[in-house]
Amino acid sequence: MSTVQQPVDNWVTGSDSYQTTLATIASGQNLPDKTPLGQITASGKLVKWAPAASDGSQVATHISQYLIRPLQLYICQLTTLLFPLAF
Repeated sequence: MSTVQQPVDNWVTGSDSYQTTLATIASGQNLPDKTPLGQITASGKLVKWAPAASDGSQVATHISQYLIRPLQLYICQLTTLLFPLAF
């Protein structure tokens, strides 16, 4: 999985830099831009963040940078949260 450093002053972290990674999105999801995503432990695929889940997706690890439609693309560039969110 490759990591890319992006320029500062952006919508994700204000003036802090952030990282992007390529990841596989689970099929059949319609995800708006800036959607928090969790990673299913068994498959490694990303799904919409589900705080009540127990399959790994309860921890938000990425944010979608743009609209992701079902069957449109499965591997895409995402913003990696440097401090994953779990509640």
